[in-house]
Amino acid sequence: CMKAINKLGKGAIALPTDFIGLARSEGRTWSQNRDKYFAPRECTDPDNMKPEIKSSKLLIPIPADSKEESPLMGHFFAVVRFNSKAESDHDWDFLVIDSQNEEGRLDFAKKIITERTTLANPISSIDNNIAGQADSCARWKSVPTVEQMGTECGPRTALHLYIAAHSKDALDFESKIKELGVVEPDERLCPKVRSWAEELRAGTFDANSQSYEWLQAIVVELDE
Repeated sequence: CMKAINKLGKGAIALPTDFIGLARSEGRTWSQNRDKYFAPRECTDPDNMKPEIKSSKLLIPIPADSKEESPLMGHFFAVVRFNSKAESDHDWDFLVIDSQNEEGRLDFAKKIITERTTLANPISSIDNNIAGQADSCARWKSVPTVEQMGTECGPRTALHLYIAAHSKDALDFESKIKELGVVEPDERLCPKVRSWAEELRAGTFDANSQSYEWLQAIVVELDE
């Protein structure tokens, strides 16, 4: 699904699902992980896309498989990093969205990203090899969403990242996620998201299909 989102994401690029796992690995340095997952400039090949580390919009799927937090095992959620507005007193907005709306997801993600990467560093020091130098330049916020009814955290994470890719900024993303709960109550959203994710993965998703009027009501193309 991440590759499909990259093809349809209006320039936003999703990191692979193993990014956080390697970022947490004590056997790897941040410079190794940065070279593996980030490009010096935006790639154009949709099958091998890498974001710039300073990308204005960064999509991060997170497997919550912490041994210290065993209840989180087998679950996925998402973090989206947006450039903050020019008048803001910080460089980045990090929005954490989890289809279980569990407390603790924000702290779990924030600890890894701020201590093991430079993604939350000030723009002036984001290219550093040394992780763990983040300061108050980043704002972190949990975004409540429609709760999952079954075990659809993977498709829901993909959906949240797809919506983020079609959002102008942090406020627009929050507004679209709020609208998701208006157009589709939780009991109807589960099967529709599963179907959407399967078509997205198979390459048969048609954003203009009548089957996806519920999604069209939320995602307004950025170039319209």
